[in-house]
Amino acid sequence: MRRHKPVVYIAGCYSDGNRLEATTRELNRLKMQEYSLRFMALGCATINPIENDMWAYDNGSLSYDDALSNDFAVIKKCDFIFMCPGYENGSGAMKEYEFAVRNRIPVLFDAVLQIGNVSELVHRFLNEECEPCE
Repeated sequence: MRRHKPVVYIAGCYSDGNRLEATTRELNRLKMQEYSLRFMALGCATINPIENDMWAYDNGSLSYDDALSNDFAVIKKCDFIFMCPGYENGSGAMKEYEFAVRNRIPVLFDAVLQIGNVSELVHRFLNEECEPCE
């Protein structure tokens, strides 16, 4: 049995390169928090980039490219990446998706979570019945 919980990176549209209004950004933040909680309930640890480093981008301490570079480094350490519904509307989320695919990080979508296959996938991962990056 594996010694660590599976770690899921929660990707989604947040600001679309700072083009979205504050109200929309906050709704996107709440959606990503909701999905984080759903994965936590399945026994996963989660990384939400909005809570991790976007505050530094929002206040001007970190450039967009630096924030994205940080996110790529984190994704590389994760067992899975989850794409929140609407991710395709975010330029950063699309880059995160492409990075995950290039680096063979398994990508999960909402449809998988809705039908419950994620629970089985997490169970298989914890019992070393599958390799996350193959």
